[in-house]
Amino acid sequence: MKKQGFGSILAGCAIGIATSLLAPMLLPFSMLFIALTAILVVVFAKFGWVAALFTALASTVTVNSVFGAVGMYGMLLVCVLPAAVDCFLLAKKKRYFSRLRWALLAQGVGIGAFFLAAYMLVGQNLADALSQAMYNQVASMPAGFVDYYLAMMGQTTLPTDEINILTGFLTAEERAAMLASAFEVQTLAYKVNLPGLIVNSCIYSGVLTAHWGSDAYARAGGEHEHHSISEWRIGTNVTVIASLLFVTGMVFAFMTQSDYAAPMMFTCNLASSALFTVQGTGVISRMCRRSGWTDGRRRTMVSILFVLNFMGMSVLPLLGFASALWGTKGIITLKRVSKIKEAMKEQNMNLPPIEEDNRDEGEYKL
Repeated sequence: MKKQGFGSILAGCAIGIATSLLAPMLLPFSMLFIALTAILVVVFAKFGWVAALFTALASTVTVNSVFGAVGMYGMLLVCVLPAAVDCFLLAKKKRYFSRLRWALLAQGVGIGAFFLAAYMLVGQNLADALSQAMYNQVASMPAGFVDYYLAMMGQTTLPTDEINILTGFLTAEERAAMLASAFEVQTLAYKVNLPGLIVNSCIYSGVLTAHWGSDAYARAGGEHEHHSISEWRIGTNVTVIASLLFVTGMVFAFMTQSDYAAPMMFTCNLASSALFTVQGTGVISRMCRRSGWTDGRRRTMVSILFVLNFMGMSVLPLLGFASALWGTKGIITLKRVSKIKEAMKEQNMNLPPIEEDNRDEGEYKL
């Protein structure tokens, strides 16, 4: 990769400043912290390590100023650590799928370390701590904004006349009671959804960040192993794991008496869906390539299906599931081919040896 000039480093730092301003909005949302990790790796690939380091430090300072120490550790462990691992592996020119595995591991370790740091700092689990932080943020807003928020949460309805932003339309007692009720429901929702969303995000962050960084590094002239999305396959072992996760989620769906049933069901199903989505993305890309689509059209199609997947239209995981089981390299297909080969091998071994006949015609007989 070419050496970065002063102008290129300044451009990367300018992107870092813009990123730091967006960081407080992107970090709290489970799926969107992919963007922060990816930006750090892409800045490294395009503009060098100085710009990437500046971006990481600026984003960490901004997040710390908004969310305090918990936000700072979230930025460092959930975003900066996985990005640093991926940048190091890119610089060392490690193999593509090795980088994917290490990116996933770094994301998981970072999230686990963040859980521990958050608990040690606030003495609460992540769901309670996140809900409390959001409650403090909302409660500190002007009364009119709080009333709008409560209306969006379904706690009340908006009046037909004009609303005063400073005083709102609820009384102080009504506002306090509704706000407490809204965040009680929000905390319960976090306890059900947050583990699954975090596992889901861990998978997507590891895979997409490693791929985007590798792609950006290749375009910047880096000499390293890089594969297109068309080569994405989750492999036999991961297919088995994803299938077991799906079955486990279904088992937890019937355990209605357990407090852990809903979170475990949600976590297992989301993790399984994420893994099969990776396979399905590769399937779509291969289909488009066989049809002669250009790179731009193929990427557009994959991006649209990715967005639709997050909106609830699960085309990619269904395609991935079918491909992982019945595709050309699916488990069932490979098992069937293996049985056919073993049967042919046994059949050939049981045949008597061929003896040469010395007749002039050169025929052979059994």
